[in-house]
Amino acid sequence: MSAAEVQDETNRLQARPSPKKASDKKTLTTAEEIDELPARQRERTNGCADSAEEMVAMIFRRVPIGRIMMITDSVAASWRGDGPMQLGGLDAEIRGGVVRLKTGELAGSTLKFNEGLANVFRITGLPLGELVKTTSWNQARSLGLEGVGKLEPGYAADVVMLDGDFTVRDVWVAGRRVI
Repeated sequence: MSAAEVQDETNRLQARPSPKKASDKKTLTTAEEIDELPARQRERTNGCADSAEEMVAMIFRRVPIGRIMMITDSVAASWRGDGPMQLGGLDAEIRGGVVRLKTGELAGSTLKFNEGLANVFRITGLPLGELVKTTSWNQARSLGLEGVGKLEPGYAADVVMLDGDFTVRDVWVAGRRVI
């Protein structure tokens, strides 16, 4: 992707009308303030806000699949529902998949890796055989790790099996089923 293409896409995204000017933005500090937002501003689609979906789609259209690495900002409490929690000794709250410190700062999410993969699959429509490279192989290559990151003779058989809804069904580590 050329610098001109990046600039064109950035300009296109920035040209969209914004409901508020940057100077009008306020950091939300309590769950009650978040609840008071109009439903459209609160809406999340399995962990992706609308503008984030556009960015994900653009990245997967313009960046070669071999250069993309999926990650998640999921916190240790990602398996819990909404409510208060401790995060590194700090008071925090989970609300709608978003984790914020009591002071209002964003601290992470409860988005699990399989849910993130499902989001990217839905957004991009790319074949899973291509997307799976962004979940393991690209990371292994970037770190110079050998013998991991893909299913092939001579590689560690670390596998997560998902069903058609991207729910984890089985997990194998070093060829042994652990879940």
